[in-house]
Amino acid sequence: MAFITYEDPAMTAAIARMLPQTHHQFCIWHIMKKLPEKVGAFSCRSDFLVSFKNVFMSETPEEFEESRKKIIMHFSLESNEWLSK
Repeated sequence: MAFITYEDPAMTAAIARMLPQTHHQFCIWHIMKKLPEKVGAFSCRSDFLVSFKNVFMSETPEEFEESRKKIIMHFSLESNEWLSK
């Protein structure tokens, strides 16, 4: 089972505690809304946005992780804690 919610620490903790077998994901709308705060000027670059949105088109967890890591490396965002999570 999966839960898709907005990024809220209390919600994350409650889901983990009450439904430990559930996979918790943040909704793409909320992720995109937070993007300027989390990656700064990159959020205005069309090449970054296209690459970032393509990550969410992944069909497997492995493909998702590979795409995410490529973005981090390509844009030299290794020190970005949010993207590293």
